[in-house]
Amino acid sequence: MQPGSADIAPRPVLALLVPDGVGLRNYLLSSLPARLHAAGFQLIVIHRLDNAAIDMVRRVHGDIFSTVALPDLPPDRWGDFLRRFCLFVRLQRNARLLQNESIADNWFYFSLLKGRKKILFSALNTVAGWIARSPRLADAMENYQRRRLLATDYAAHCRQLLLQVKPQVLLCTHQRSIEAAYLMEAANEAGICTASVVFSWDNLPKTRITYQAQHWLVWSQFMAKEFGQLYPQVPAKHVHVTGTPQFEGYYNPSIVWERHTFIDKLQLPAKKHYLLFSGNEPSFPADHLYLQDVLDALEQQQMSHEVMVLVRPSPNDHTGRLADVCQRYPHLATLVAPLWQRIGDRDWETNIPTPEDNEWLINLAAHCAAVINIGSTMCLDFAHFDKPAICPAYRHPACPHFEIEKGYQQQHLQEALQTGAWLMVHQRNELGSILQQALQHPMANSASRQAWRYAVTNDIHPAAARITQVLQAIGHATA
Repeated sequence: MQPGSADIAPRPVLALLVPDGVGLRNYLLSSLPARLHAAGFQLIVIHRLDNAAIDMVRRVHGDIFSTVALPDLPPDRWGDFLRRFCLFVRLQRNARLLQNESIADNWFYFSLLKGRKKILFSALNTVAGWIARSPRLADAMENYQRRRLLATDYAAHCRQLLLQVKPQVLLCTHQRSIEAAYLMEAANEAGICTASVVFSWDNLPKTRITYQAQHWLVWSQFMAKEFGQLYPQVPAKHVHVTGTPQFEGYYNPSIVWERHTFIDKLQLPAKKHYLLFSGNEPSFPADHLYLQDVLDALEQQQMSHEVMVLVRPSPNDHTGRLADVCQRYPHLATLVAPLWQRIGDRDWETNIPTPEDNEWLINLAAHCAAVINIGSTMCLDFAHFDKPAICPAYRHPACPHFEIEKGYQQQHLQEALQTGAWLMVHQRNELGSILQQALQHPMANSASRQAWRYAVTNDIHPAAARITQVLQAIGHATA
């Protein structure tokens, strides 16, 4: 060592495992990477993203991280079957633990199946229900699936990757990812400290966590309690309430445009009220029908001269069905397409959000009077501006097999329904009056709306700072 030089301790390595575009939007494009870098971590992003997506992150944060790409996952029909079966078992277990049969229905999935495939998967779901009655047998299924996963060539590649990266802490941004499961379980096997987020408010009851992690980062006390009910084997001290960075833009007033800027960008009529119709994935087969009902109701109420409906399809809906409806009502509806970049055919994994889209989304919530949606996270986005959410809850006569009423029985929606946070439309002929109610009395259920938002998110800001603190504590404990 040269005279006068100082010993500089190496930065601890924190690997961020980001297998899809949702993790990119909610975590990499938030302030989290910059905060982690400032906290002294050496950041390595392990990903399944296109180079263009990584370049986008570098434009936001600069050159503060290095990257390692996950290898392609080879086809594994037996592994895919086993994962699906374990999912059915987990849903059946969750239904029993939370005493909510709708969780076990897996209703969106089964509603799209036909013929032999529907019979097969329905039978598997029935068998899964028998297994779920025995916690010991259900755990044995999970453990077998995990052992098989670690015995694959892909897991061997993941072990080599971990030897290359040598992370002190590995944080995954998607608890359902198949590719992530191999790397996380390989890290557990190697004694590396693993942590994961539960990235959406609905992901605990109605899905399955595909891997084990030592620490879990959740949105709220409500979610932490739910985690304890569904995964009691995880110590409560390892479940950390951090909030989620995906809403941090709502706390930044500089992102919100002036009304005239919003109008100019979308070329909207200046003297109208705006409603946002937020679409769902194609697994919601009646979306376009509900949009048409909304537009018809506005015309019947003679409100077309004072209201414009802005229509934002799901970033994962490429059917064009909502655009077709908009074309039939050019005086009343206009399409506002999400600014995502589709760079492959793997749904959310190769469908990449942009920073510009997040800005658009925040401004849609800021300048629209209400959102119309089937109970998605968009209701939370609008609640951050204390705006009403209108939720169609009637089975559409043109799509009778889509049992929407079962969807609203799902566990993650119960807090909103019990608090009266949303304006529910139970009959088609109620739609016009409820649209008027949202426009004329937007604050009527404000207290319920805000109580629900706080219950689900704990209103933690900035969540990225809280996550950084937790990861620092985890890192120090394992150093």
